[in-house]
Amino acid sequence: MRKFNVPKSIEVKFVVASVFVLFSLFSCTDRAIKKGDENKEIFKHLLAEMDEGNSSIADEVISADCIWHMGGMDLTGYKAFKESDSIFRIGFPDLKHGIEDLIAEGDMLAARLRNTGTHNGFFSGIKPTGEKVIITVQPIYRFEGGKIVEGWIEYDALGLMLQIGGVNYSDQSNSETD
Repeated sequence: MRKFNVPKSIEVKFVVASVFVLFSLFSCTDRAIKKGDENKEIFKHLLAEMDEGNSSIADEVISADCIWHMGGMDLTGYKAFKESDSIFRIGFPDLKHGIEDLIAEGDMLAARLRNTGTHNGFFSGIKPTGEKVIITVQPIYRFEGGKIVEGWIEYDALGLMLQIGGVNYSDQSNSETD
């Protein structure tokens, strides 16, 4: 093994620099975890307030120019979020959000929700059926300064429509007959 003659002062500087780099890495990771935890609390607070019918919470935790990507559309602002929530609230006045999984790191948050409600109002042109429904939703959010600035929302629209009779499901095959 080859040995180098390195002056003691350079060795000390190298060790100090290495410790500084390691400390910075752990510090950045710690900040990302802390920020993720803060964003989880903001998200939980948003859902709890919405479950109580307080849609004005959106004004506090969603940026006015937030971009929403959902259903092949891009919508802008907390007003779009409130309008979307209102459509669901009309169809399902007792809508409640259930968090199944919640993962956050840094400025990103992902959730798996199992929302429940009763179809007691018009929804997508479908008359109330009184059916209790489960709506699975998978949102991903980006936060800045304690506010949601971008969101990607996916939900099981087909499953919901099957539950309220908006789509008929048939077991019959499409085989040809002579």
